[in-house]
Amino acid sequence: MTSSRVHAAPHRQQGITTLAVTLILLVIVTMMVLFSTSIGFFEQKTATNEDRSRVSQQAAEYALNLAGEYLKANRDKILSDESAESGWMAPSSTAHWAKCADVTSMTATHPCMSEPDATRRGQLYFWTLDGTTGASADVPYKDVMPTAARVEAGMGGSSNFTAAATVHALLCRLDTSDPSSVDCKLNPVAGNRVALTLIADASLSNEAGAKASIKETWATYAPFVPSASVPLIASGFVQGLGNGQIVANPDSGSNGSNVMASVWSPNNVSVDGSGGGVGSFITCQYAEFTGQLSGLPEMSMHDVKEDCPSATGTSPPCNCPKAPDPNRTMKEDWSGHGTGGGSTLHKGNDILDVASGSETTCDSTVNTITNGCRTLPSITFFPGPNGSGTPMDKAGVLDDDSIFEYIFNVDYVAADRSSDAHTLTNCGTSGTQNCVDYAMREQFSATVVSNCSSLNSSSTGIIWVTNPCSSLNTQIGTPDNPVIVVINQGGNDIDLKNGLVMYGMLFLHSDNPATAPVQVGGTNAQVYGALVVEGNIKMTGNFTIVYDSTAASGSKKIPSNAKFALVPGSWLDAKTAF
Repeated sequence: MTSSRVHAAPHRQQGITTLAVTLILLVIVTMMVLFSTSIGFFEQKTATNEDRSRVSQQAAEYALNLAGEYLKANRDKILSDESAESGWMAPSSTAHWAKCADVTSMTATHPCMSEPDATRRGQLYFWTLDGTTGASADVPYKDVMPTAARVEAGMGGSSNFTAAATVHALLCRLDTSDPSSVDCKLNPVAGNRVALTLIADASLSNEAGAKASIKETWATYAPFVPSASVPLIASGFVQGLGNGQIVANPDSGSNGSNVMASVWSPNNVSVDGSGGGVGSFITCQYAEFTGQLSGLPEMSMHDVKEDCPSATGTSPPCNCPKAPDPNRTMKEDWSGHGTGGGSTLHKGNDILDVASGSETTCDSTVNTITNGCRTLPSITFFPGPNGSGTPMDKAGVLDDDSIFEYIFNVDYVAADRSSDAHTLTNCGTSGTQNCVDYAMREQFSATVVSNCSSLNSSSTGIIWVTNPCSSLNTQIGTPDNPVIVVINQGGNDIDLKNGLVMYGMLFLHSDNPATAPVQVGGTNAQVYGALVVEGNIKMTGNFTIVYDSTAASGSKKIPSNAKFALVPGSWLDAKTAF
């Protein structure tokens, strides 16, 4: 028997393709994981760097703000050149400011180079250790904070990175002599305003890339500048015993109403000498005073102050050609008035007083506010409410303020609010310092002198004369550098004599004008600005008072009531502009 065996053919190997695809996918997944890990590490590193950068910038901001507070706390030293006051501009070991223009070799990192304009840079000062140009110094911002609160003690919260910071400063002294073109000047003609540019650099220890540089500029401004709205103000009686002339403020209205005002007094003003005098004085508008209506060219206030003063007290060609029509309105057009002499009584238009005679008599010739025929002052800006309409000092009592408070925009309250605050003796940290003395020294940083002998044409800024003066017969200030002089006359008399030419505001003060008023006499005195008296005035001769709103200038100190504000757009996270 024959047998046969059948053998099955062998099967082909399968799964290699699947294995290949799997390996490819595994490679791709591995690459994605590695790529994702790289991105994660990169993002972590970026976030860490950003965090370090923020911390370093916070350190720079912190140091810059502290440096600013240090400078503001020492504002009385910033411009002072008095060695005895440790002034920072004094030529002594206390000096701190040096001129950028005097630096012979200036590197790119020098603080002066943060000002890219070379011309402006030459008008700046930079902070130094001793006032020399050898090297700049850091503003000692650390002095205003305890050690534990400084950036060197750690920044960044729980991370607590150790840091280091430096702050440099540039000083711009603003020249305000021309309001239309205020700029930095090494020696400004007028003004005691400044702009301080602070440049802060900060870095984190052991973090080479964690650095920050920022700068910003702070400038001073005055919330209020002492000024008078009327050329002649007196808390007592005003009499004219000569051929004097007073040139009105052409716009004494607070709302730009073109209301003119020449004299203000809460008492009767005797224009024609009816209060015991034998002469008269006239008031006139500026155009009349300069002679514009008589064919002379119109003169600027600077021209008036340059050309009109004379040794005799008269002011040709600046005499009032004719007193205005007593029946004119406040806003009447001045055209058509002719020239010629003579004085005309016209109280009620620009002389703001009360009517003479009984309080119960209504006087139709006086522009007054009446209340049941009780004559009140014809202008109510003082005494009474302040600029916001709130009664000053004692609530409900509108006549307890002094002219000083109104002119200098201060408010001194009697301690018990029951007595008259005219005494002005409850100021200072102790509450017993004379308020005017306190305001002059502390709030307005006035130059303090004991008598009037030092007053002359070189006088600048605000001057506080602590003792009475018997007479004034010299030039005080200049047309370009007016001055505010406050004299503590008490109840003493003072004569404004021939030879007095005052540029600015002369304020004659008494702590209690009700019982000790200042008595002022004058012969041929000339004031180009304003005369304010807490008492009575009896002017004689050819006196001239021309209103000028120009404030004092040239002080070597920053007033304590001046404010610092950030200049918009000055912040930059770099040392120089783009």
